[in-house]
Amino acid sequence: MSLGDDAAAIPDVPTVLQTPDWVNVWGLCAVTMTTAGWLLAGVGLARWPAILLSALGLLVVVLGVFASQWNGPATCHEHKGRDSSWLLLGGTMSLVILASALFAPQWLNSRWEMDFAVAAPNADQLLLVSLEGETTVKKLRDSDWADADQGAIQQGDVRVRIEWARVTAASSKDGASPSLLIGVSIVNAGFLRRIPYEGANSAAHVCRLRDNAGNEYRPQRSPRAIITMLQPTQTVEDVLAFEPPPPSVPYLELELPAAAWGTEGTCRFRIPRKMIAFAPVGPTRNEARR
Repeated sequence: MSLGDDAAAIPDVPTVLQTPDWVNVWGLCAVTMTTAGWLLAGVGLARWPAILLSALGLLVVVLGVFASQWNGPATCHEHKGRDSSWLLLGGTMSLVILASALFAPQWLNSRWEMDFAVAAPNADQLLLVSLEGETTVKKLRDSDWADADQGAIQQGDVRVRIEWARVTAASSKDGASPSLLIGVSIVNAGFLRRIPYEGANSAAHVCRLRDNAGNEYRPQRSPRAIITMLQPTQTVEDVLAFEPPPPSVPYLELELPAAAWGTEGTCRFRIPRKMIAFAPVGPTRNEARR
């Protein structure tokens, strides 16, 4: 048997990668990529796979158009209808999925409607909250005052509340003059960071106190100076000291500088008369001036 006979006896091996005549490879690839992106969108993954696959589908369509032109006029004429249909289908699908993923993501996945950038919260924004901080009542403007017996003020992770107020009597033993003491609780309501606190009525951070008539009461030396680092969920109580008001005062207005815990702004509390416990005292300095 000759070599020619052996060669003739070998059967033809079919081409594995051969595609049917009615299929355009470029269009088929574009349709496959876009369909994969659409299916990934349906299972709730991130948007970027659908965007990437549909964009690649458009790129494949463009390459397919150039490839069809490169094959020559005769080939283009023979397969013009086939190539145009596949490339048009792939391009349309890719464009629709890409545009939807970019500009109307809820059409592909309802949960993607919530996938948007969230503005960073204003760390200096003052909020009126309930006394225990469970609910937020409203945002406070610079001119707003918080009623000390009804709510607290929160700024970021810091929550400030007026706990009590009382006027101490003069002491004949050590010659101490009467004072108004105000207990203020400072809470680190967060869970992730420590907050420095340097005392709301220290030399660096001076509070202001006045009554309904605009009379100012000068700060006195506090019984204790607090400089600490508030751990998450930790509470510290500071005591502020001022000249005592008269017992007839209807309310007091207290301004606390937020710089005491490292931010900007002023916490403004209105302390009603019913929160102030008065001890028997002599005439106050403001009364003596009158």
